[in-house]
Amino acid sequence: MELLDRFRDYLAREKRFSPHTVEAYCRDVELFATSLGDTALDEAERYDVRAFLVEELSAHEATTAGRRLAGVRKFFDFLVKQGLVERNVAGTTRYPKTRKHVPTHLSVDETFALLDGMKDDPSELGTRDRAVFELLYGTGLRVGELTSLDVGAIDLAEGYVRVLGKGSKEREVPIGGAALRALAEWLRVRPSLAPRAGERAVFLNARGTRLTPRGVQYLLRRRCLLTPHLWKTVSPHALRHSYATHLLINGADLRYIQALLGHASLATTQKYTHAGIEQLMAVYDRAHPHARGRTPRTKEPR
Repeated sequence: MELLDRFRDYLAREKRFSPHTVEAYCRDVELFATSLGDTALDEAERYDVRAFLVEELSAHEATTAGRRLAGVRKFFDFLVKQGLVERNVAGTTRYPKTRKHVPTHLSVDETFALLDGMKDDPSELGTRDRAVFELLYGTGLRVGELTSLDVGAIDLAEGYVRVLGKGSKEREVPIGGAALRALAEWLRVRPSLAPRAGERAVFLNARGTRLTPRGVQYLLRRRCLLTPHLWKTVSPHALRHSYATHLLINGADLRYIQALLGHASLATTQKYTHAGIEQLMAVYDRAHPHARGRTPRTKEPR
């Protein structure tokens, strides 16, 4: 399908969306094309979009149907920009109402129980696991951001990590004292799991290759089950929510939290573009429960 191929290339090259997002949007458009039958994509009308949405709502939750509508909207935005259609026929179709979802997160005590419980495993893999989850909680990274880290992205001396987030946007995030110590210990033993020369991934699996998001999810589920009195099995993303929640509870300004998390919204980003890494470091040191004992970043005198 030529239009779909061009749309895929547009998302990847011009919008610089992640491969996962590109494929998700393209699947949405493929589903919409199937619902159209013999009607071509660039000949669809508003009622075709509404019929597609009704069909999706009859089979899926409102969040799924809404996400697929977003993919179709993005596709017609592309057609308008290419001059292939005059208007976005999906632009006036309202998103379905969804139930408000409160993100799952751990309390401070639950988080400490999970992380401190890993101290009992001094093996190389145990050392790796503790560094993985200390870093997830100590920085609020997305699991994909964490698994894509290369060794050059972490500056132990300065106490921060350089992250390539959504839309290929780079940000610097301070690392707490506990995470710095766990990372230093892991990097010391990492060579024993890295048999291949040139492997740059920070976190490796037992085979010596890059740890995957699915692998991190499995490890966290296992660690939760091994933690006494922790009656939750959480996802890696829950540690990101815990990070943000605990910072907010301890008085960090919401704008700084948004900067630390690397939220992609342009409207949000514009509100805190003045926040440099030094300011973020200071806010982090005051508010994050595991920041105590962190060596603060200092600048050489001019």
